[in-house]
Amino acid sequence: MVSNTVKESGMEFTKGNQDCFYYIEKSKAYHKIQEGVKIAEFLYLRFPKGKRVINIIEAKKSTPHVKFENRFNEYIDEVTQKFVNTFYLYIASILGRHKLAVTEMPQMLRIIDLSDTDFSFVLVIKTAEKAWLPAIKDAINKRIRIFINHKIWVISSNPVIVLNAELAIKKGIIN
Repeated sequence: MVSNTVKESGMEFTKGNQDCFYYIEKSKAYHKIQEGVKIAEFLYLRFPKGKRVINIIEAKKSTPHVKFENRFNEYIDEVTQKFVNTFYLYIASILGRHKLAVTEMPQMLRIIDLSDTDFSFVLVIKTAEKAWLPAIKDAINKRIRIFINHKIWVISSNPVIVLNAELAIKKGIIN
């Protein structure tokens, strides 16, 4: 029997519909190119209010506080790099640049019409305090726009979502 959950960073994520879930970090395509390339954990296709949204999800156990500026900026840079690389690897795979990905990616994510599909970059930090989340979200939003301009890609102008474990449980992302 296939498990309906994935364990990452001390949290148990709900896979939901297997046809909409792609554990890209464990994929053969990523394994082939992983040296020097950091990516997020997985992709999950959702259909809120009739729209198609691909969530790129990164999980972390903790985060440095914003007052530790150097460590905080390194953390934000790393998370942003993972989001951007995952987005690019997914798009490159859909374009047929990574044949392994196409063969192992769930059908819903392979055949989706990307012309009107939105993307969200979801960071779930197990131990983050709620008060810290807006600063983390703002910092990632600013950095991600350098690489994934929402006007060019026609995606949400505020595509980053940052949650702690408590909020992720309420949204049904983790158990």
